[in-house]
Amino acid sequence: MLRACIECKKIPAKNEYYDIDIGRVCRSCFSDNTSDRVVKPTFTKKVCLSHRCSTYNMRQMGAHEMPWCDIVSVQTVGVQKPNTQYDETLGGMNGNIGRHYYKDWTVYCQQKDKLIHAQKDWAKYRNTFGRKRPARGGKGYAY
Repeated sequence: MLRACIECKKIPAKNEYYDIDIGRVCRSCFSDNTSDRVVKPTFTKKVCLSHRCSTYNMRQMGAHEMPWCDIVSVQTVGVQKPNTQYDETLGGMNGNIGRHYYKDWTVYCQQKDKLIHAQKDWAKYRNTFGRKRPARGGKGYAY
């Protein structure tokens, strides 16, 4: 979803904008009249576009990252606080975006466990009944 700058109403290029509490501001509008304004520090946050969640803590994003996540970096002016309530569609709890809150991770783990169990069962079956043994006293295999 592309959002326009709240000052000039143009859609800024990638990495050429700041997200602030009231919307998105492009760099050119943000740097105009900087002598009149108080300059706030910028922070970099990681955003998962697949699950629509974000964090400033890189360790939390490492604990969230799944093979199908699309994670990008976004610069923000000031720190934007996450929702502090549990949202079933987004996952997470009180800003924690660990993967155990997401249904797709649970399904992935269950399928992987089933696959590992099936492989072990197949190896056990193959070792017990799989190979044909040569006939006693004969030169070939018993059919």
